[in-house]
Amino acid sequence: MDGTKALIDLENPKSIAELLREPTIKISEFLTGLIISDKNDYKLSAGHLVQAAIKCNLLQQFGREIKHYREKGKIKEDFFSTDKQRATLRELLEFIDKEAPDEDRFKAMKSIFFATISKDSTGPDEILGYELMQICKKLTSNDVVLLKTAYSVYIGGSSAPIEETTRPREATAWFNIIAEKIGHKLPALAELSEQNLMDLKLIGRRRYPDGSGLYNQESFRLTDLGIKLCEFITEYQ
Repeated sequence: MDGTKALIDLENPKSIAELLREPTIKISEFLTGLIISDKNDYKLSAGHLVQAAIKCNLLQQFGREIKHYREKGKIKEDFFSTDKQRATLRELLEFIDKEAPDEDRFKAMKSIFFATISKDSTGPDEILGYELMQICKKLTSNDVVLLKTAYSVYIGGSSAPIEETTRPREATAWFNIIAEKIGHKLPALAELSEQNLMDLKLIGRRRYPDGSGLYNQESFRLTDLGIKLCEFITEYQ
């Protein structure tokens, strides 16, 4: 364990930052040292180190994309100039810091941010983007994937040869289509997201007391809020 302690001081942020810049093999050696150690402080810190690595990667990715979109002229040069822009950026950074999110949720939040500061965005767009971020933070990865899938069916629905594939009348059919489009072919997994998405007013509820029938058939069950959120989370994907 002495070699591990020489590699990093877990109480020193600078030491942690230096470790994260090491080759993967060095980080792997350190984590192996944590696993075999009898010292509780190192064991308790292992999860924090992994989280730090995830956050570092997400922040680097975010920084690269800001640079890319600014060079391409897709976002405003002064994207930090208004209160709402600053608040939206703060929300995204806090989301990364507190949750170390998975890729699906991170992409969704990041896309909202970039859509909010795009060259064509307006004051109302900034307000809307901030509110959509509050909703997006309440979504799981499964929720995000389901919403994006529903949205892709909705926007491509006019070319579908069979109406039931774009305007299902029953929840069972809707879950089957979603599961097939996602690829896991597990309608029950899609159904796990239903209650949260209904509570957030992103998809329509079931029409009848026995659970049959669906509202919003013409938009593949997405509400107007759900459609708008999907526009924002897919614009910069």
